[in-house]
Amino acid sequence: ALAAELRPAPGFYRPGLVLRHGGQSVRCPPVQVFGGALNFPSKYEGDDSSRDDVNPDAIKEYESRTKPMKDLQQFSAQVSDRLFKGRGNSADLECLLTHWRAWASQKALLGKPSNHVGNAVRKWSLASFATSYLKLKLNLGANISAADQQLLEGWLAALATQVQQDYQGRGPEKANNHDYWAAWSVMVTAVVLQRQDLFDWSYGVYQMAMRQVTDEGYLPNELRRKTRALAYHSFALLPLSTMAAF
Repeated sequence: ALAAELRPAPGFYRPGLVLRHGGQSVRCPPVQVFGGALNFPSKYEGDDSSRDDVNPDAIKEYESRTKPMKDLQQFSAQVSDRLFKGRGNSADLECLLTHWRAWASQKALLGKPSNHVGNAVRKWSLASFATSYLKLKLNLGANISAADQQLLEGWLAALATQVQQDYQGRGPEKANNHDYWAAWSVMVTAVVLQRQDLFDWSYGVYQMAMRQVTDEGYLPNELRRKTRALAYHSFALLPLSTMAAF
């Protein structure tokens, strides 16, 4: 009862935001729920420990098999941004909710065998869906039914719990950008759900990352990526900077 409300960064709030009446809506694509096992090839398959040499055949297969997740990640960001900026209408919101309902109803990305690449896809998907949903719940929540909120938040909670399990107990010797993205996906979900336990776990991963930063400002485990060290530092900074803002 004494716990403070978990609040996002100020930029997530748009006071007075309303849905537009009429106007052109986004083209609503057919719903395509992913129902397979989260067991995908790594784009670095066959490489040495630095994992900085892309396998063209593996990345082609990876992109083909993970397309439903990537498509919904991008569509969620596109439509939620449109709504957040005051350019969207009720049809846009309903289209996005239709997709989310279908995935949540089928418990997508849950309960299937997964490898480390599948774990990564799950956490990236959670980060996208939870961030998009948080923007809408905070500012247009009155337009999302209680039943939809219960369904969607139950699904996000289950995903966050699974992501936490996927990345639990990885110490500083292993922690890298994957852990930071996992922590960010769980942290934003924690704010959606007002779950202090999930938030605290994510904050612990953030603190571990901060302790690893060298005097020169590097993350040692990203330097190990050799020719891709710069790219992976940049990739790691995305979730770390957002967690810092939260």
